[in-house]
Amino acid sequence: MASIMADRKGILSGAATLLALSALAGLSPAAVPSGPPHVVTSSAVTDSEALDALTVRLDHDATEWAAHGVILSSWGPDLTLDAVLVHLVHYTPAYAAALVARYGPALMVSTESQSVTGSDH
Repeated sequence: MASIMADRKGILSGAATLLALSALAGLSPAAVPSGPPHVVTSSAVTDSEALDALTVRLDHDATEWAAHGVILSSWGPDLTLDAVLVHLVHYTPAYAAALVARYGPALMVSTESQSVTGSDH
């Protein structure tokens, strides 16, 4: 159903189908924010503008995710990871997989829950 791997830094990356992972997360496909998926075709994002665009997309979608129980605590570009790093208030592998399926491999989700939000989010 999903190919997800956690590295030593506790970050998830991988790809999966949105439908299968939405069901795994307990979300109906209609519960996932609408609009075209943000797809990154390169194996590594080297353009900080692409990371910024993904961050803006998350800014826009965060309220909709929260309405379905997927609460983003903080997110933004991490140039050392060459990805947008997301922290969830209540991490679950299913929530992480649903986010990665929606936004692609340029998004990484920390496996540690984070209850304190940053000043920007």
